[in-house]
Amino acid sequence: MAWHEFDSKSGFYRIRFRFAGTKFNLSKTLKITDVDRAHACCETVEETIRLLKRGVLRIPDGVDPGEFIVSGGRLTEPLKPNKPVTKPKTLTDLFNAYVEEMGAIEGREGTSETEGYHIAHLSTPDLLGGDRIIDEVTADDIQRYVNARSKQWWRGRLISRDTIEKELATLGTIWRWGGRRGLVAVPPPWRLRDLTLPFAKVKPQFRTSEQIERKLKRGGLTEQERREQWDCLYLTGEEIEEVLDLVQANATAPFIYPMFAFVALTGARRGELLRSQIDDFDFEAGSVTIQGTKGRQRTQIVAREVDIHPRLRDVMTGWFAHHPGGQHTLCKADGSPLTVHEANHHFDQPLKGSKWQVIKGFHVFRHSFASILASRGVDQRYIDKYLGHQTEEMKKRYQHLHPGKGGKPIDALLAG
Repeated sequence: MAWHEFDSKSGFYRIRFRFAGTKFNLSKTLKITDVDRAHACCETVEETIRLLKRGVLRIPDGVDPGEFIVSGGRLTEPLKPNKPVTKPKTLTDLFNAYVEEMGAIEGREGTSETEGYHIAHLSTPDLLGGDRIIDEVTADDIQRYVNARSKQWWRGRLISRDTIEKELATLGTIWRWGGRRGLVAVPPPWRLRDLTLPFAKVKPQFRTSEQIERKLKRGGLTEQERREQWDCLYLTGEEIEEVLDLVQANATAPFIYPMFAFVALTGARRGELLRSQIDDFDFEAGSVTIQGTKGRQRTQIVAREVDIHPRLRDVMTGWFAHHPGGQHTLCKADGSPLTVHEANHHFDQPLKGSKWQVIKGFHVFRHSFASILASRGVDQRYIDKYLGHQTEEMKKRYQHLHPGKGGKPIDALLAG
């Protein structure tokens, strides 16, 4: 009997079977990422074993039995030996090995992009440096990285503690990944709690555009501080309707309006939006499945269901009626799915030149989704169900809006 198991760490399916008293476990050599292929490979293995037992097939001399069996009996001579694994010596070597493996996993595009930014900073010679020998990196080196990074500026503000912690989290994730692969011999030489980090700036509670405008009119803020006020924007239900109407009128591509409606009326993240497929929508049941991710390396898919808002139903049924083809919910005219960069570009297009160009990204709608439901008395359990994982820090930014009364769930989103 043969069976398959998904290895979340490598992103490949393991093909496991027994033959002649020996257990076989093949994963990386096959590099199977699709469950249907894994199932077909198991069927091939079982049929080959049956033919071997009947004497129809014979394993050639010098050929590995496992490789012969998974080949379906077609392998006639030993495979060329794999090149010996060369352990990375520098951080750059380790980063490259990690990116090569993780880049092959579908659905990690957004995570890989963020990790790429972090790796670029970690590799900068004036900070940590990619040419550092891995075994020689010390806690003092990491502390110097923190000190140097906290003195740098980005868009008129100092790099925050939150950003530095995320960069070190990425370094730790890659380091431990290397340890599990036998590429790194020593554990990470630092612990976050032992480092001296800049003071954390408490993020402000979410405010409506009207509240932000009142604060700006009082004056006394620098230009940078004025821009920062919009970081805590949340849209009211009426404002979301206004934005959706604006997008519907201004969108230059047919998928843009459904893209905005999807995130605004489900609270989905950008990655979940791009991962969505048509079959995730069940209009009869009145729900849509959101394909989220979990795990430090974002290689595990976890699904949650969100009730379909009436306006979202109208938007998506209209879009699907003229869908270009393919499996993805949102796609271009040729049926190919949107990339992260394309989604960001088309997000800005219909808002440019309007008062809503202050909306800084898809996450504003996610925050607004939670804030509106909280302000209208929807039970926190419904909000958690719709949004999936939320940090306690994020909940605190909108829970001041909660009146403490019971209420309807999704229909309250755009209620008057």
